[in-house]
Amino acid sequence: MKTIVLVHGSWMDASCWNKVIPLLEKAGNEVIALNLPGHGSDNTPTEKLTMQSYANAVVNAIGHRTGIILVGHSMGGMVISLAAEQIPGKIKKLIYICARLPANGQSLLMLASMDPHHSWDNH
Repeated sequence: MKTIVLVHGSWMDASCWNKVIPLLEKAGNEVIALNLPGHGSDNTPTEKLTMQSYANAVVNAIGHRTGIILVGHSMGGMVISLAAEQIPGKIKKLIYICARLPANGQSLLMLASMDPHHSWDNH
């Protein structure tokens, strides 16, 4: 059995995966879709939200499991990259869906401002 961890993007929560989860489970996978801090039912205060707090949530959700397939949508791509750097021995594969993948030192805001087709109003 594979373990697939689904990480949502900005302005979303774990419910964005609700139609995907049953399909993955039907194929025999363990699926974990978590709410990142400050999203969905998580009430973490805005001032405590960082990429590191997001990555910590992913690492904590993985726990003792190994051979993990991490899936990140949009901003979730940045989160899964950071989480994978912290626990490389537990990660089998990273999958990016319409995701942001920054170079060292780039922020999400920096990447979005470089994209002429990006609009904050589209989320």
